[in-house]
Amino acid sequence: YVNFKKLGGSTSITAEHLGLDELIKGDTNYVKILEDKIKKVKEAPISYALKDFYINLAQIYFEKGKLDKAENALFDAELNTQAKDKDIVWKYYQIHKARNNTPMALKLLEEYIVLQDSTFTNSFQQSLADFEVRYNTQQKENELVRQKALNAENKLKLRTTYILLATLALLIIMA
Repeated sequence: YVNFKKLGGSTSITAEHLGLDELIKGDTNYVKILEDKIKKVKEAPISYALKDFYINLAQIYFEKGKLDKAENALFDAELNTQAKDKDIVWKYYQIHKARNNTPMALKLLEEYIVLQDSTFTNSFQQSLADFEVRYNTQQKENELVRQKALNAENKLKLRTTYILLATLALLIIMA
């Protein structure tokens, strides 16, 4: 989002991006804004964006070189997810890479690749299933159209046969 906005992209702000516009504009209150939003979201009964807030906060701390704070923010983000999150793993990877902890960075990178592949596979399978449903639905609709056309054709043939029989019967009677 930050790179997108810095390159001149325009989009409306969403909850996940709170505090980032201030960062881009150079407003020094962006960390406070983000921390305040996290506090308010924690108090709310629904906290769908809390993970994203923590990831954004971790990114800000990472960019400032505060790696311990970034890691703590990621830990809090993990507490607000049901499953392993590839974005969190990626941030952990960046932190360990910055610390020159190569073995851990490599392990996290491998984990990120597996999660990325899993996400792609799930997305692909869902798209394939959606396509299959649309294809089957289209096939059924086409079959219904064919049946209607056959029914109309059969009715026309039947009507033509009745007319021919009636005409033939009338000619026989007249003869």
